[in-house]
Amino acid sequence: MKKILGPKGWGGFLLDLLFVLIGTALVGLAIAVFTVPNDIAPGGVSGLATALAYLTPHISVGAWALILNVPLLLACWRRMGLRPLLLTLLATLLLSACIDLASALLPGYTNNPLLAAVAGGA
Repeated sequence: MKKILGPKGWGGFLLDLLFVLIGTALVGLAIAVFTVPNDIAPGGVSGLATALAYLTPHISVGAWALILNVPLLLACWRRMGLRPLLLTLLATLLLSACIDLASALLPGYTNNPLLAAVAGGA
């Protein structure tokens, strides 16, 4: 159990968990509301997922992000251990869910693509 919690114990693990939840929710909202509706592909896995979702409309951005993160999760497990793997797995699942949920529930901002790029990146 100490290996999962790390040197800071339960308090540090729960604080990390809180920051992962808040951060992935904000990133998911930014991608769904600002970048995807304006056909902006940010960097990294979410940008590649956005581009692939544009090419394959029947697969969502969140599903592509989940698919593309599988090899990264395997590398994380082999290289870093169990605790980073658990936090990364949680972030990956939550990000994919937030992107798809926010895309379904919230309207996309399409008035000004430059402002959308800045807001999506911020």
